[in-house]
Amino acid sequence: MYTGVSVRWLTLGEGEPFPNRTERTESNLLFEIDSHKVLNGELVSHEVLIFDKTILDDASVTNIMAIRDGEKTYIIDKETHQAVSGTYLVDMDGLLSLNEIQRLPGKKLAISFNGSTLTVEEDEVKVVGRVVLVVDKV
Repeated sequence: MYTGVSVRWLTLGEGEPFPNRTERTESNLLFEIDSHKVLNGELVSHEVLIFDKTILDDASVTNIMAIRDGEKTYIIDKETHQAVSGTYLVDMDGLLSLNEIQRLPGKKLAISFNGSTLTVEEDEVKVVGRVVLVVDKV
């Protein structure tokens, strides 16, 4: 199987789940991501998260970070610096926040703040990165 899981273990519950696993195989399947929390507009280091590399490959990103916010973890592509439509980590007046953004005509952006929408000029907001994946506890 693609993941290296033993079919015998999956079907019968016998043997080892990964009989042929080596450290090299395991390291090729896992990816470490530095995670942070946004507190008072600043990034505060939190912990290192370990993700399945295949999930990150599907998102087609390489330069990423994670933001933990309550029960959610946001995976952010730090290579995206221009807002189009979606959720972004933004810097406004030196303070960071996660916001929904929609690009408008005339180089304007509509930014959502807890249900309220504010229209700003594009140059008033610095995009730090775009959210490409959200992991939510259920």
